[in-house]
Amino acid sequence: MASPRGSRLVETRVQTEAVLLRAVPVGDDARLVTLLTREHGVQTVRVPVRQAARSAKDALEPLHSYQCELGLRERDVARLLTCQMVRSRDGVLGSEARLQAAGAWVRIVRDCLWPGSADADLYDVVVQSLDALLAVDEALLPAEEVQGRAHLLAVLGYAFEAGHCVSCGRDRAPSRAAYVDGARGGIVCRACASGQPLVWAASLAWLVEPAAHAAPSNKELATLHTVLSEALRAHARGSGGGGGGEARAL
Repeated sequence: MASPRGSRLVETRVQTEAVLLRAVPVGDDARLVTLLTREHGVQTVRVPVRQAARSAKDALEPLHSYQCELGLRERDVARLLTCQMVRSRDGVLGSEARLQAAGAWVRIVRDCLWPGSADADLYDVVVQSLDALLAVDEALLPAEEVQGRAHLLAVLGYAFEAGHCVSCGRDRAPSRAAYVDGARGGIVCRACASGQPLVWAASLAWLVEPAAHAAPSNKELATLHTVLSEALRAHARGSGGGGGGEARAL
C-alpha cells in the first residue's frame, strides 16, 4: 500500500562548511557520520561506503574540514549530497601528543553539543582550537587544551567563574588562590569547599587573561583541564603557574 502523500519526508538542501567529529560503521555498507556544521549545528549523516571512500582526496575522516551539500530532514538523519575537503589536519598523525589532544577535543565537543545547536561563534571556537592543537609547539599543548575548553564554555554561555564563589557569592581577592568546582562551573570559597582542588591565584589570572600572564605549571594545567572538562560535561547534562610561597585560599 502506498504511503500517504503527507508522510513523505521534506528535505531542505543546504551548503555548509563542516568538521567531521566521528564516523562509525553501520553494517557492511555504510557509515554514520557526525558533522559539526557552521550554519546548522551538529548533523548526523548516513553515508554509503562507496560514497565515503570514493577518493583519497575527499575521504571522510575525523578532524578534517569539508564543504558539504546536505539534504536536511526533520526527525531523520541528513543526506550527504556532495562533499569536498577544504582543510586537512593530517599533521596530527605525526605526533601522538597532538593526536591524543585532538581526539579528546572532538570527544568533549560531541559530549556537550546537541543536534541542531547552530552557532557560528561556537563553530569558530571549535575549529580555531583544533587548528591551534596542530600549530603550537608540543610543549604548549596542555595550555592550549585548557584555553580551548575555557573558550568553549564561554561561547556556550557558561564562562568559568573565577571572581567569586559560585555557591555563596563571596568575592575572591585577586591575590588569593581558590578551590575550583567543575560541576558548578567556578571557584568556591574555603567555607563552601568540600574536597575540590586548590588552584593558585596566578593560574586563575592566566585562565581569565592568558595574554597578560605566564602559563601555569603542568600540574596546575592538569587540574584546570580536569575541572573545565567537568564543567562542560555538567553543562551537557544540564542542557537539552603559580608563584612561590604558600597558597592562600579564598
